[in-house]
Parts: sequence; structure tokens; C-alpha cells
Amino acid sequence: MSTLIAFLLALAILITFHELGHYWIARYCGVKVLRFSFGFGRVLWRYQASPDATEWVISLIPLGGYVKMLDERDPSQSIATPDLPYAFNRQSLGKRAAIVAAGPLANFLLAILLLWLAFWQGTEEPTAIVAAPPPQTIAAQLGLQRGDQISEINGQAVVSWGSFSESLLAAWISQEEIELRWQRQSDSPAQSTMLFSGRWQPESSSVPLQVEPDTLKKLGFVLALPAARVTQVQADSAASSAGLAVGDRILKVADRVPDAEQPLPQLIAPLANRAVTLTLERMEGKEWVKRELTAVPRLDEKTQQGRLGIGIAYDFPTTWVAYPGWLGLIRAWQKTVDMSALTLKLLGKMLTGHASLKNLSGPLTMADAAGQSARISWIAYLSYLAMVSISLAIFNLLPIPLLDGGHLLYYCVEFFTGHPPNEKWLELTQKLGLVLLLGLMSLAFTNDIVRYFF
Repeated sequence: MSTLIAFLLALAILITFHELGHYWIARYCGVKVLRFSFGFGRVLWRYQASPDATEWVISLIPLGGYVKMLDERDPSQSIATPDLPYAFNRQSLGKRAAIVAAGPLANFLLAILLLWLAFWQGTEEPTAIVAAPPPQTIAAQLGLQRGDQISEINGQAVVSWGSFSESLLAAWISQEEIELRWQRQSDSPAQSTMLFSGRWQPESSSVPLQVEPDTLKKLGFVLALPAARVTQVQADSAASSAGLAVGDRILKVADRVPDAEQPLPQLIAPLANRAVTLTLERMEGKEWVKRELTAVPRLDEKTQQGRLGIGIAYDFPTTWVAYPGWLGLIRAWQKTVDMSALTLKLLGKMLTGHASLKNLSGPLTMADAAGQSARISWIAYLSYLAMVSISLAIFNLLPIPLLDGGHLLYYCVEFFTGHPPNEKWLELTQKLGLVLLLGLMSLAFTNDIVRYFF
């Protein structure tokens, strides 16, 4: 339910702001706005201050919205002669283009404002320390080891795991040459700096790129999971019998180090009724001391898996990341520009066949991301809204009839020819645009189904 609420709230914010962009500029340009609708279909709620005022509407299907303006081309409208100067079609080409472009521009503006608020507030982010990369992955080929801390990518300092992930994903999509530096904690207090410089794959590679939620994982870059800290020991449990105590940090199960792929509960699960050696650290005085205990996980009758009977938590090394005041605004602008360029680059690669069409995501992926970000923190949710707002702006600017970008394409034709496209051409292109949009939506929804159910 929380996922659905987070998704619907995201739609409400993004669509409303997009349509408000059209509404505000239309009013500024002197166009009469008849209706502002959030959603499509049956009207659930309406408000109109006076017969000549804009009618505000909430409709049944919240997957879009529209601003209905006075327009002579609409056969359903009967326009009085005094109102003709306020019709959309009577406006200059520049004003019509500004009104149409205002929706996507409002989404870009919203993204900047949301990111500014998130950067200004600041957040605690995990430090960019990697887990042991699986063999044959790019990270393993680079020589990365568990505990290495990424310090720099392409000349830019890495401040957190989040900033590293974004930069790495951008480099992966661009398939550009990268320079990666990391620090390795040796037995001595000194740290060594490693350097890798090269390409992800040969330029001649015919394998299309596919960006998925686990792309970084497939490349071998996974956030290191710190030792599990015991927060609770149940009475009369395998843990209490073995002598585990609250505050202990479990380092190994037999000879296995718990990690993101196989965390502690997963390693214990198949060991029911079998003696296993636990390597741990315990605070004694003011020092951590390594100890070994023997435990016999007990079989849980419900799950049929081994359990120690403890509660655990992970104390990730973190970095406080914040950009107060105007620094946050500048950073928000830069990130909006970077994410827009990255999205356009990925779209271009999909059009040329260099990136898989499986990269298209639909409502299920959006809803899942909305729910996950909302559960993390409201700052994470703001960042999610900003990213989707950028995607919505770019999508609406695509030169596809029925989208804002399609209307701007018509205006470009009008600008260069001196007259609007003829009605038959408009009707044909709009039908083709509808087919293309339905195809894109079907493909995105199919990708969602395959991603989550197969």
C-alpha cells in the first residue's frame, strides 16, 4: 500500500506541475483557460469560481492531465466574438510555442527545486567501499578487493557511494574511457592508491547496452556489507548457549565472510543442528578483541532453516553530504543537466541499436522505485521525484505527434514555411504518433512484466 501511495503522490506532483507550466504561461500570454484537469475520464471533483473562470477538475484516471484552452479549432467550443482575441490559435507563433514548451520546462524547474532542497537538507550516505567482486566481472579484472575505497573517477572526487554509482553508470552508458582511483588499507597505517585507465569494452562490440537496477552489481561494483552487529540475543537460543553477547560483531561463519551476496542469515540458514565456528570481535575495555565461539543453529519449524536467535544491525561507514545555500542550487542545476544529457545519450543509443530497448521502464518499475525511495527517507523520495521529473520533461519533448515535442515540431514547420501544416498531414501524423506512443507504452509495460515476474 505504501508503494501505491508513493507512486500516486509522485504522479500527482509531477503531472500537476507539468500542467501548471502550460496554465501559467497561457494566462501570461493572454489565453483563456477553460479547464485544468488532473487525470482523465469521469470527473470526481470540480471547482469554478465564476462562469468565466477556469474550471478545476480531478478525474478518475490519474495517469495524466490536460489544460483546455479557448481554441477555434475545437468543434465543441462556441466562442463569442469578444473572446476571439483570447483563443490559443489566434496567438503568435512565439506565444504558442512558449505555452507548449512550458510544461516540460516546468518539470525541469521542479527537478532543480527538488534537488536543491535535497542538497540543502543534506543526508548521511554510505562511503564508497566495495565488496569483494565476483570473478570475471570488470571490477575483479581491475584488481579491486574487499574494503577498497573509491576515491576518484574521471578526475572527480567521490564523496559517497551514491555519487560513485551515478558517475560509474554515466561512464558505462557512454562507454567512455574512464580513470578510476581507489585506496587500499594495508596492514600499516599508510594507504596505497591504485589507478585504472581504459575502456569498458571494445568499441567494435556488438552487444547492446542494458541498464538495469543491478547493472553495477553485474559489473562487480557492490557496496561492502560491514560486520553484523548483534543487537539482541534471545533467551534459550543457539546464540545464548554459544555465549554471544549484544555488541559482538560477527566477522566469519566457519571460513565464510558474510557479504551482500550472502549475508549472515543466509549463511546460517543451511547449518541447522550443525556445529559452526563463529569468528567475532568483542569490545573488552577500550579495545576490540577477536574471539571464536562454537554455535549450533537450531531448526526453525516454520521456515525449516537454521537460526541463531539474534537480532543484527549493520553500521555502514557514512559521509555527510550537503550543499547549503547557493552551492546546492548550482549542484542541482549541474545534476539536472547531467541527468538530462545522460538520458538523451541512452535514448540515442537505443535508436541506433547500441543500447537495448529493455532499458525502457513502465509504471511497475516507477512504482517500485517510488516505494523503495519513500521507505529510505524523504530526501531519497525527493531525489526520485526529481529524476522522474527530468525523464517526463525529456519524454514530452520528443518530436512525436500528440506530445509537446510533436507540437513544437509543427511550429518549426510553420516557422520555416510561413504557414501551419495542412489538416490532412496533421491528421495522418497524429495517427502515426498515437500508434508509436501505444507501441512504446506496450514495450515499457512488457519490460516491467518480464523484469518482475519472469
